[in-house]
Amino acid sequence: MDAFELSLWPAGSMTIAARLGADDRSLAATRLRGMVFGHRDRVEADGRRELHGHGWRRLFAEFDAAVCPITPTPAFPHDHTPDPREGHPRK
Repeated sequence: MDAFELSLWPAGSMTIAARLGADDRSLAATRLRGMVFGHRDRVEADGRRELHGHGWRRLFAEFDAAVCPITPTPAFPHDHTPDPREGHPRK
């Protein structure tokens, strides 16, 4: 998507948004999708948000807290080779 295509807004914005790839998460693509987000799309998204919120309410009906990682990445590899100064594995 280039500046010329964006300059066609609003007349060509729905056509351009339809041509975007599903994996395009760029800021320009997100903005364009937001411009053409229709009422039916909003109702569907709101339903998904409600289901998500209902899941959290069910969780907190049973538990008082949820412990979540601060980043969605696996732990980095740890070095378990013996420390030559102490003679036991590093912690």
